[in-house]
Amino acid sequence: MAIISASLLTLDFASTSVVSAATASAYLAGEVVLPFPDWVGAAIVFLLFICISLSGLRDSARIALSVLSFHVRFLILQASNQVSAIARSSR
Repeated sequence: MAIISASLLTLDFASTSVVSAATASAYLAGEVVLPFPDWVGAAIVFLLFICISLSGLRDSARIALSVLSFHVRFLILQASNQVSAIARSSR
């Protein structure tokens, strides 16, 4: 039963990372002009996921924490910019 669970977990990770890589590449291509096709960007993001996974659980947790803290800081910055823009336009 443990082997089946581990296999399903690996397949879930593989499919989730491929979809995430393709979505990230398509989003980036929509925002900026990339010098390569979307599928190359998806492959680059997928290889990044593979390298993070192979580096070990502790490093993956550190990377996840740094990405989370970046997102929180960026959202706070965006919220403060929006509040200041609303305050300036209401004058």
